[in-house]
Amino acid sequence: MAHIQVFGIRHHGPGSTKRLLKALQGMKPDCLLVEAPYDGEKSFYQVNTKGLQPPVALLMYETKDFQKASYLPFANFSPEWQAIKYALRADIPIKAMDLSMGIQLGLEESTQLEIQDNTIDRELLRLLKDPLGYIAHIAGYEDSERWWEHTFEQEADELQVFEAINEMIGTLRTETSGFEQREILLREAHMRKVLRKAIKEGFDRIAIVCGAWHAPALVDYEKYKSSEDNKLLRGLKKIKLNACWIPWSYDRLAKSAGYGAGVISPAWYDLLYGKRKESNIRWMTKAARLFRKEDMDSSAAHVIEAVRLADTLAAMRQMPVPGIEELEEAAITIFCEGDPAPLELIRERLVIGNAVGKVPIQLSNIPLQKDFEQQVKKARLSSHYHSTESATKDLDFRKETQKRASVLLHRLSILSIPWGNPLQLSGRDLGSFKERWRLKWRPDYAIRIIQASMYGNTVEQAVDGYAQWYAGTKEDLASLLGLLDRLLKADLPDTVAAIIPKIESVAAQAKDVLQLASAVPALVNIIRYGSTQAQDRSAVEALLDSILPRIFIGLPAICRHLEEDPAQTIFQHILAIQSNLGLVNRPIYTHDWQNCLWQICGTPDVHPLLLGACHRVLFDTTYLSVEDTARALSLALSSTEEPSVKAMWLEGFLHGSALLIIHQPALWNIINAWVRQLPEAQLYESLPLLRRTFSKFSRSERELLLQLAKGAPQQSVIAEEDLDEDRLDILLPFMEQLFSE
Repeated sequence: MAHIQVFGIRHHGPGSTKRLLKALQGMKPDCLLVEAPYDGEKSFYQVNTKGLQPPVALLMYETKDFQKASYLPFANFSPEWQAIKYALRADIPIKAMDLSMGIQLGLEESTQLEIQDNTIDRELLRLLKDPLGYIAHIAGYEDSERWWEHTFEQEADELQVFEAINEMIGTLRTETSGFEQREILLREAHMRKVLRKAIKEGFDRIAIVCGAWHAPALVDYEKYKSSEDNKLLRGLKKIKLNACWIPWSYDRLAKSAGYGAGVISPAWYDLLYGKRKESNIRWMTKAARLFRKEDMDSSAAHVIEAVRLADTLAAMRQMPVPGIEELEEAAITIFCEGDPAPLELIRERLVIGNAVGKVPIQLSNIPLQKDFEQQVKKARLSSHYHSTESATKDLDFRKETQKRASVLLHRLSILSIPWGNPLQLSGRDLGSFKERWRLKWRPDYAIRIIQASMYGNTVEQAVDGYAQWYAGTKEDLASLLGLLDRLLKADLPDTVAAIIPKIESVAAQAKDVLQLASAVPALVNIIRYGSTQAQDRSAVEALLDSILPRIFIGLPAICRHLEEDPAQTIFQHILAIQSNLGLVNRPIYTHDWQNCLWQICGTPDVHPLLLGACHRVLFDTTYLSVEDTARALSLALSSTEEPSVKAMWLEGFLHGSALLIIHQPALWNIINAWVRQLPEAQLYESLPLLRRTFSKFSRSERELLLQLAKGAPQQSVIAEEDLDEDRLDILLPFMEQLFSE
């Protein structure tokens, strides 16, 4: 009769791994059964492939619908990973015994256990929802992971712990009998089926490695009839899946990332597995280094005292070695002087860790990964691929290869893979057919490529799928227009055409005039710079054509009865629209915009800041004559108005740089004439509001204005800017040629 040993482990538990390896070496099994999907079995024979370095995950996916996919992560300290490596070294068969993932993916939405709170005892309900958490609470722990670590993980030399775990879980399973999820029952039926098959094949010593919760169902497998298990499994639909290894990372292995079987502190578990006897010293040493990088005082003396305190806390709590709680408490006390805030600066690097696995290219067959690497070669970016050194790359759109590189980097950015970060151009390159990027590859980008593959099997398909999904989740113009700009740079006209109707719909339903106004700069920016990459801007121009009339109609009504803060907001929008309409330079826009501003000027109860700004814009665009503008200024700043009203009107009127006043004689003459005609009493009353307005100009600008006020000729004031005559002589012929064409 076959000797069967069931090892109930905690997934990613280093203590379980140590005990398991010791038990396997003592047992010397001739067959290993592992809790893993049956259709992923072949992949486990690749674990010893050179270059495969955990953390990694086995990705199982359907080629026709990549959204049907599942990840099975492994760390170096995962019991299943080390058990598989042991089996490969011992040259014994490995059998994946769990239900096929192709079946499990079809069960995800139909197997959740629904429990009505009012039908069962409250204590039983707590037990059903979290059995291990229930036991941990009884033992005085806040969560099950801390309890499991303290109770089982740190007792690495006690092989009897497996029997104790099986007995404890068996008792819990008895208490919860009748409330099991159908998925659990199906999986365990399949595990028993694989076990019976292994026995039938004649193996004498069978080792089973599975999650502790499943152990009782396998220890007592003879209590379950083979016919009943087969009946339960009969008729289940199966999807054919592909499987491949992909890099993983500790931050995605952590419970905080939403991984159900994740652990709180992967970096600590790695240390506990590899250097258990020195784990507390190494952890504190790493903490000291990280604190020093944050410019905090940390020395060897701090490390020694913190280790002593952690050991003392562990002894007081009857623990063989300090756990992560004791180490953190000691670090806060010694390094941070009782303040937990500094520890938060380094917690992610210290507790979770930044380890990223590696997968050799021969084991990766993700379609998106292959297409991505082909695109990298075509764009001649291979020298920067996988390079952790930062490099600057200049790209010229007029060169096909470099344009392809730009398009690829923009597409990756949309997929949240910021391999390249665009840099600001300056000087003569500004506004040209060029881009500048800073390239730096990070190992976890490989994971993001895998994540993005759920949207498509090529980079272009993935960006298209993601963009359409993203657009479907957004109802604000700012987000949608930001996406539109990025899609145009990524050279995806079909995707642009697909989301334009959504943007038009959101814009049509938008009732907030300011929301529409905020879209104008983004649209104008797309129209202006789209030509550098030969982008089709007709759809964007049509969108701007539909938005502007609604702004012009609605803006006057929202300028009434405003407090200062909302008036400042509208003031900034007015300036932004004026600036951007000047950039596109279309007479129809200018005409309608001027009519809108003139309507605001004639609307009662408009905030004086906005009235001053509107009159200034109308004067600058020659809608108002010098005489009309001088009359409006005189009325607004008359003695009948409150000082605060006059101050706000003048602030709106004199917005922008003082150089505009200096270089526009008509504007200066209007202001100067008004001041000169003020009676002496009113002049002194007006000084505070003039001081408030002119104080916003720079010191040099105020000095130039002072010279004008003293009666200096305007031309002499402008001349004091010290033009370089030699450089001007070189420039003028080019300017004449430019404007004569």
